[in-house]
Formats: sequence, C-alpha cells, structure tokens
Amino acid sequence: MFSNELIIHPFDESVIEVDSPERIILPEGTSKTITVSGGDSYAWYNSENELISDIASITLYEEGKFYLLAYLGNCEVYREFTVAFQDMYIVPNVVSPNNDGINDYWVLPNIYAFNRMWKLLSSMQKERLYFELWNIRITGRNRP
Repeated sequence: MFSNELIIHPFDESVIEVDSPERIILPEGTSKTITVSGGDSYAWYNSENELISDIASITLYEEGKFYLLAYLGNCEVYREFTVAFQDMYIVPNVVSPNNDGINDYWVLPNIYAFNRMWKLLSSMQKERLYFELWNIRITGRNRP
C-alpha cells in the first residue's frame, strides 16, 4: 500500500553550536577566536561578502560584521556576528572573565603617575598595555 502523504520535519538549527555571542566587544589590539561545531562544512564572510575562512574556527582582530554559513547535509544555518572595539576611555567597573566578549579583561587606557608637583613619574602607554592585559583568574581557571 502506498501513500501520498509527505511529512516535513523542521531543521533544528541548535545542532550548530557556536562558542561566542553574536555581539563581541574587544579591547583594541586583542582578538577573539570563534569556533563552531555540528556542521559538515563552514564558510565565514566579512561585510564585503568575501570568503575569509572555510574552517570551523576564525580569529577576529578588527571591527565589523562577520557572517557564518554552516552546512549540515542539505541544510544551511546563517549566523551574524558584530565585532566592536571597547571604548578605551571608559574603564569598566565590573570584570566578568567568562569569555562572553564583554568585560573579560580589565584594560586601562594610558596611565600616568605624577608627584605632588605634577612632575611625570611614569607612564604606561596603551600600546604597551595591550600586551599586558589583566586576565582575572583564580587558581589558573576563568572565574565564573
């Protein structure tokens, strides 16, 4: 016996997992690696629609919009990511090192130390400080 019935099951996009939020805030001079899993193949594009990677991980260094197309069989999942630099003149009053891209590091802009006579004692320029980010950790693990 044959049937003309066609059963369609919607594709569950949650099988494609990404280890990053869609909005990423980076201290200028740093990077963020995003890794995706669950698909057969991947394509990462920049805002000019140029293919910039075809593997599961990508490291982002610059501001802008980035797009992911993940393929699983004949299905396609689209994700959009926005990367922005953290305003270096606003020092966050909270540090949350949970790898969500927001306040994971405590980055201070140019730091100057003066004596009472306003003579410059020392300074740490932001270019140097970028390589000395304060990574808040407890016993070698990220703090929850």
